[in-house]
Amino acid sequence: MTSPGPGRHAGVSICGMGLVLPGPTPGMLPSVPSPRLAAGPVYSCRELPALPPRYARALRRLCRADHLALAAAVQAVGDRGGQEGPDDETAVCVGTGMGVVGATAAFLESMVEENEGNPKPTAFTNSLHNVPAAQIAVYLGLRGPNNTFIHGSVSFELALWRALRMMETGQARRAVVVGVDEASPYVVTAGQRRGWFRGDGASLDPMAGSAARVRGTVPGEGAGALLLCRESDAPQGRREARLAGLRIEPPADPRIAVRDPDAEAEFVVDALESAGVAMEDVDLLLLGANGDCRIDDAHRRVVGALARSGRVSCGVFKSSCGEFCAAAAVGVVLGAMAVRDGALAPAIRLLGRPVRARAVSCVACYNLYETGYRSLCVVKA
Repeated sequence: MTSPGPGRHAGVSICGMGLVLPGPTPGMLPSVPSPRLAAGPVYSCRELPALPPRYARALRRLCRADHLALAAAVQAVGDRGGQEGPDDETAVCVGTGMGVVGATAAFLESMVEENEGNPKPTAFTNSLHNVPAAQIAVYLGLRGPNNTFIHGSVSFELALWRALRMMETGQARRAVVVGVDEASPYVVTAGQRRGWFRGDGASLDPMAGSAARVRGTVPGEGAGALLLCRESDAPQGRREARLAGLRIEPPADPRIAVRDPDAEAEFVVDALESAGVAMEDVDLLLLGANGDCRIDDAHRRVVGALARSGRVSCGVFKSSCGEFCAAAAVGVVLGAMAVRDGALAPAIRLLGRPVRARAVSCVACYNLYETGYRSLCVVKA
């Protein structure tokens, strides 16, 4: 997959953004061994942002991933620009790497405990991966195309690409794009056993010198949402940024330790050029480094290769949310917020001093994944 669609999307405005960051959650989740573990909304993480009163009844049925996704979507869409009644022209595209793991586990555990005698229909319905997208559509009255993408670390990028393609081909005039994953005790425990995640109490500080030889990262969760509109359909005064380009590609060799930094630097430069942006115009290169020495080293080598042709301002964001499959959504939304506000959000940690003393007007979010993909998303003023 060289690039799933054109690299430039000059006619797409970002008209709303939403971000829900409960934060990294090591040591805050119950352990798995108890067969009677209650999954879903009872996770002892920080409180989620409150939804408007009209969603109160819905919250009783929502699992954690649904709650995260809906809260972010409500922030992004707001009052829907004054629209009333069903909306048949707004698509919903959700990217999630793990889906509603808590609800799925609860359903399966109830089946085991009851010897498959009394399956609960509601629990089964809530266990489907496309439930967050469906909940967003139902509670916001969006009756356009509805898609869920589950493809590991690039799930959000594929959801974003699909939304752009639907808008380019006239299948939708607007799109709500969400990336979401919940912190599940099952995912955390499995990740710790396989060495993906560190033990309880670990801190996350990507690209820090003290973490240069630390294996594993810190699990997290969150949701990021964008309301995309065609340039001609953007409500008056609601355009906050512009999505200039998106590229997703697999490298020649997927092994993270042998990624060619020069080839990766060429990928970044080519993706920027496809979006009509020169490297010197990028105010911030936002990296998907996650504190694992292998991932951090790979990003560090790419930055070094890019720096041969000039200084590069870089930052990281996963210290604010931890690692999860759809974390790229957090990076893209934070980048869009920086462009909207002309300054970096506190959730972004700058690596070194900024190269240019000016308002932020262009952010490129670059992710290099151990799963064998790389992606670059460009947001401009």
